[in-house]
Amino acid sequence: MATALAHLPADALRSSETNNDEVSNKLAHQIGSNLDETLCWTHGGRTYRMLDVRSGNAQITPKHELLANFVKPSSDHLGSGPSHSIFQANGNMGKVDHSQATRRLPTEILYDKDGLDLFDDITQMESEEYYLTACEENIFQNQMDRLIPFIPDGCAIIELGCGSMAKTAIFLDALRKAGKKGISFYAIDIEQTSLQASIEDLVAFENKNIGSDENRLDYYGVLGSYDQALESNVFTNLDRPKVVLWLGSSIGNWTREGASDFLSTFSDKVMKPHDLFMIGMDKRNDPLTVAKAYNDSAGITKEFGMNGLRHLNKLLGDAVFDVDNFEYFAGYNIEDGRHEAYFQVKKDQTLHIPQEFADYYPSTVELKEGELINYEFSVKYSVEDIHELCGRTRFHLCDLLEDSTNRYSFGVLTKAAFVPVPRNKMGRAMFPELKEFEEVWKLWHLLTSPEIVKDPLEKPITLRHPLLFYMGHIPAFEDIYQSRHFDEPLTEPAYYATIFERGINPVVEDPNKCHAHSEVPDEWPDVSEVRAYDAKVHDRVRSVYEKFITPTDGKVAPGMQRLGRQLSIALEHTIMHAETYIYMLVQLKRELLPKTYLPAYLRSQSYTCEPLKGATWLEMKPKNVRRGIANLESQDDKSKTAIDTEYGWDNETPVRDYEVKGLFQAQSRPITCGEYLNFLVTLEQEQRNEFVPASWVEQEDETYAMLTLFGPIEVDRCLNCPVTISYKLAEKYRDHLRSELNDPSIRIPSEEEWVVMQSQLEKGVVHEDTDFMNWMPAPLKEDVPHTVGSVWEWTSTAFDSYEGYEQSEMYPGYSADFFDSLHNVVRGASFCTHGRVADRLRNTYQRSYPYAFIGVRFVRDSPVGSH
Repeated sequence: MATALAHLPADALRSSETNNDEVSNKLAHQIGSNLDETLCWTHGGRTYRMLDVRSGNAQITPKHELLANFVKPSSDHLGSGPSHSIFQANGNMGKVDHSQATRRLPTEILYDKDGLDLFDDITQMESEEYYLTACEENIFQNQMDRLIPFIPDGCAIIELGCGSMAKTAIFLDALRKAGKKGISFYAIDIEQTSLQASIEDLVAFENKNIGSDENRLDYYGVLGSYDQALESNVFTNLDRPKVVLWLGSSIGNWTREGASDFLSTFSDKVMKPHDLFMIGMDKRNDPLTVAKAYNDSAGITKEFGMNGLRHLNKLLGDAVFDVDNFEYFAGYNIEDGRHEAYFQVKKDQTLHIPQEFADYYPSTVELKEGELINYEFSVKYSVEDIHELCGRTRFHLCDLLEDSTNRYSFGVLTKAAFVPVPRNKMGRAMFPELKEFEEVWKLWHLLTSPEIVKDPLEKPITLRHPLLFYMGHIPAFEDIYQSRHFDEPLTEPAYYATIFERGINPVVEDPNKCHAHSEVPDEWPDVSEVRAYDAKVHDRVRSVYEKFITPTDGKVAPGMQRLGRQLSIALEHTIMHAETYIYMLVQLKRELLPKTYLPAYLRSQSYTCEPLKGATWLEMKPKNVRRGIANLESQDDKSKTAIDTEYGWDNETPVRDYEVKGLFQAQSRPITCGEYLNFLVTLEQEQRNEFVPASWVEQEDETYAMLTLFGPIEVDRCLNCPVTISYKLAEKYRDHLRSELNDPSIRIPSEEEWVVMQSQLEKGVVHEDTDFMNWMPAPLKEDVPHTVGSVWEWTSTAFDSYEGYEQSEMYPGYSADFFDSLHNVVRGASFCTHGRVADRLRNTYQRSYPYAFIGVRFVRDSPVGSH
């Protein structure tokens, strides 16, 4: 069960003491809509307005479709197989048999005027039974300080299915008291009378509690279903930040797949990056707790369901269903995490379908005693379910609140600039799909947007080109490889290839030494010209997919393997430079991303960080681990049949053995900022300055702050985040640790040791922080082994050639240029490593390079064996 009108819509209204023309003009300006369908009424000296988006159809489900899934049973909505058990309020397990499919009636039948009144009665029950409302109110009453910072002035708050608005009143009142200004409130619902009463109550609550007219909200309503509101484009033209409220666990009335589809559709049609979706979600609680919530002792929930049959008879225009011949049957499906409600047939009977439906249904329907007719689901969400929901949609989870009884969650989601890689495709480099390019380009355009790059000629890192170079480098690289593959001219201006093909990467200790790079112009092109060039090159890539690429059941067709490699190189080149760009941007030492992406714990001014205890030393067994990619570039296009092809860079091929023959111990996680800070303060001031990480900045009060895309954040608030340091500083900390623990065997792991360690940690609890799940390194956890994420990790292995290495013909300098005794192998992934390459890529950096997101953990000899 959910907030009233879960699948259903609302009314566009405005309360005002001004005249009707002024109100209509303001409404038209706000939503850019035709006001011919505006409904008006007056109450308490105020004029209210609703925008009717039903397009002449006041009923959400057309009358002739109400019985579609009843007359012709379907199992499409089921996830538990032909039959399953549900946990009932009496403690028994009830049997649900779907072997012959299940009849279903639409949830819409529950919400006539009587149904809405009954639902309000349910929400006001004691929390020991229907607890959802009280839990959500508990969050709003006690944790609004965590939600208020998300809400910008001048935003549009859109509530889906508003019901009585009692909780909404608490929410909006907190915004007024916090001094939020210029907010408009839009309610979507289907029942006009109930919506009118709810809005009047909401405005009355404001009048009673208003502190200043400056904080007064504008109220609008939209009369219709969610789908009708979307089709009307009533919200599409709102040129202001949007905050969508979906309260009362209304999301539970959708299947998990349906909820994902709805969120994605709503996001695509209405929302812009950084807009917010706030969702109340019931948790997968104790089965008896859930079952009792939907079978209260007073029988209100039962009557709520039975009233649905009476309402259905009214909609059909005939007494098709004799309510006395059905009973309420409900329980909690533990496996699927959802409560299920049914009408159970008491005796064999024949239902007579009205003649007006003869073109759609047979004249009679036979029902058997015990048969179940489903009319409602209420899906529950664990934390893992919520992360999966975000992973299937274009949303990033900003914060997740729980009520004081830990029975209910309230998620704050923001529309992400791009869709991360699905978890089951992490670290896989198959033939790139066009949608992968599109999503990576969205990420790149976010990072290079005018809002972030105020001055394209800024050089955050003196060893690198200005920011503008990378804005031209990404499309130039793609274009050069396209032209080579197809033997076609370069995209104009063609000379961009001479200045943007390859950047500079000088030796840190001697910047005068640098590998071959593109010529550096006396004057860089204008940024608008570079952006136009970028768009043209992206269109060129799209045309390749339109002309040449036909999906072959996930396989690569004959003659297409080399093209797939060229596209993979172009895609992953952009991916890697996105991370480079981010560690350059943080060196600007200013706020670049909106606070909606800031981790929840840092938004609380009262947050204090309790440092972790020392990392646990874990025993690692001797092991041989095979890593790498078998597909060699030299074998491209030699197969005459479609094949599965996984691509990689030349230093990832072929498959290699990583073997450690003796026991050793490894730290359970990388070194934290707190641990490094403790080391730093033991040094003399002159020496201390030399060892401050480039990822930190000293503040006026002589404390340190960590550089992030949100600006500098005090290290005292990030003590448990992994520290990012150069290999040279990692060696200094190693020496400190050796002295502190009196163990000269402590060392930075070799690549072999790191791979063997990681393979054994994978069997434990994985701490994932990759693919932009966060936008800064996440805090490590006590007693939770850390595998991959937050930061890359140094190894002591020099980046060099090896047995079986084949230099790339397509990109000969990718690896070989760095076989220079200055670079070491880096493994793992950081918080901003794209999922396609996370935990797969063999990365490399100069040992003295201080800017990349790289941390370190240590290994040592095992006291029970030899290394």
